[in-house]
Amino acid sequence: MNLAVFVITKGANEVITWQESNKALSRHLSGDWGDVCKEDWEANNEALKHNQRLLSSYKTETGIKF
Repeated sequence: MNLAVFVITKGANEVITWQESNKALSRHLSGDWGDVCKEDWEANNEALKHNQRLLSSYKTETGIKF
């Protein structure tokens, strides 16, 4: 059994809505890492093969990055 833990920082949790966090989580689960650089995108794809940490970054509709 694989265990997945999803973490959102306190700061992000204070500025984004529940709907925005769910939308981001849906994107993350589908392999859309959002606004990360090419190297982080490739590192995520490699991490999937080894059950390692993934990094994603998104923006709200008003441009707040989280």
